[in-house]
Amino acid sequence: MAKTRSEITQAIRDSRRWTAEQAAVVLAVAEESGLSMRRFAVRHGIDPQRLTRWQSQLAGPRPADRTFVEITALATAHASTSGFEVALRNGRVVRVGSGFDAGELRRLLAVVEEARC
Repeated sequence: MAKTRSEITQAIRDSRRWTAEQAAVVLAVAEESGLSMRRFAVRHGIDPQRLTRWQSQLAGPRPADRTFVEITALATAHASTSGFEVALRNGRVVRVGSGFDAGELRRLLAVVEEARC
């Protein structure tokens, strides 16, 4: 005889260790319950931190924190060719002359930042 969803989730909740698949089942049931994760955990005898940890782990990596990048003005021999220099987090430096296209610069920086060379 097949187990019901309730019996399956009870067996998982009683397990000492959960696999990612088991945690996903419990989190899905918690979502369906309409309760907050904390309230669901307390009601079913689960450590609320356990649900929170699994929820965070299964959500995947978070986007990298934004950081400020120093921009310095270039000292050039010709005043008409002034521009600036952008030092990227990956160590690369991009020098931009005057009269640049902002959209093209954004696209270039996105490509250079993503490169794993």
